[in-house]
Amino acid sequence: MKRIFQTASLLQLCTALFFLSASRVPAFSLESENDSLCIRSIVVVGNEKTRDYIILREMRSRPGQPLDWDVLQADRKRIENLLLFNRVDIQAFELTDGVAVLVVVVERWYLFPAPIFYANEHDMKKLSYGLAFIHQNFRGQAIVLQASAWGGFNPGFDFSAQNPWIGGSANLYAGIQVYTKKIRSRVLKVERFYETHRGISLTLGKRWGHHFYTSAQCGYRTIGFPDDFVWLTSGDAPVEHLPSIGLSLRYDRRDRIAYPRSGLYLSGYGVKIIGNRRVDSLQSGMDARVYLPLGAGISLAARSAADIILGNRPQYLWYTIGYSERVRGRFHQRAAADSRALGSLELRFPLVPITHVSFGEDEFISAYAQDMPFGVSGAFFYDGAVLWRRSTPPASATWLDGWGLGLHFHLPYIHLLRIEAAWNSLEGKPEYLVDIGVWF
Repeated sequence: MKRIFQTASLLQLCTALFFLSASRVPAFSLESENDSLCIRSIVVVGNEKTRDYIILREMRSRPGQPLDWDVLQADRKRIENLLLFNRVDIQAFELTDGVAVLVVVVERWYLFPAPIFYANEHDMKKLSYGLAFIHQNFRGQAIVLQASAWGGFNPGFDFSAQNPWIGGSANLYAGIQVYTKKIRSRVLKVERFYETHRGISLTLGKRWGHHFYTSAQCGYRTIGFPDDFVWLTSGDAPVEHLPSIGLSLRYDRRDRIAYPRSGLYLSGYGVKIIGNRRVDSLQSGMDARVYLPLGAGISLAARSAADIILGNRPQYLWYTIGYSERVRGRFHQRAAADSRALGSLELRFPLVPITHVSFGEDEFISAYAQDMPFGVSGAFFYDGAVLWRRSTPPASATWLDGWGLGLHFHLPYIHLLRIEAAWNSLEGKPEYLVDIGVWF
């Protein structure tokens, strides 16, 4: 047993633990909620690494409040969204003067020294390889540290640190990233060449309640060009210097980040870039996603996003399709412009319900291989995108779209493996896609 959110009597705790060990079921049904039952204590168990307050600060439920099943369900999902646990369960036990709430978690493994081997731009001819060191729960405080070095296609080095909570009751968060890498150019009007990118960025943000976030960023980066392509820069020097400052807003009420089925996600950003001579640009954009549960585990997910550059618009700042953002059905088609709009629809439905399986006889292995999730979902989807230059009306731009279906495998640690087939209106042959992570 761990720390108690509010001090409870020894009798209350012994009673709660007796029910937990003896019956493994609540003393009453949470679905038949009784508002007269008041929460007297909250106890966290199972968190050997993660500190109690990391879990408790995700909960709206508090000692002294009436028991509310809907609030407890939302609390559980926010704890799951920390991505520190294979499984989260909340149980309640009726005491003589109220209710004891137990939060039971099964921790994931948090330290990953792992080889890097992946296909850039989803092309098996463009492989990168190296080594990454990832700590997802440094000091048990959900601090994420990552250092990576890789060769092959687009070689480079990257270090980042993200602390989701600093400043105590101020509810601030902070991050830093330092990188150097070579990236094949995405200026599509000339042959591709290697750009040398180096930079540092700092983020300081505030969390307002459980769902709304604001942040400010500042950064400094350089882009180096080969001598033959210096004409792409704003001056005569082969290195473009690009200091920047930015603001972003985010509202996140998704039920589960790894595979949302209900909720809302809204974000917006603006980044001011001041570079050599003629570069004075403002990159801005928005992203709206809604997830509508239809019953029986079926959900309709929709996304609409747009990005635009105001001021100077050098080609190396343009937005693209065919790299980080893609259209299934035109997965390998590339385009670039200073303005971009995206849209997606996806109908998600369960095929094999998620079950939790435990592995390992060795004490160390079994400690982080308990209650690992496995399941299968299906999906029908439609993706669309359009890019245009500000000098050209959007109506004259070409709309890229595709549709298809897929199987989504819910797996431990990587969360989701997608195997999909997609078509477009111009070609009859399907594209077969294998990827990791939810599309949106």
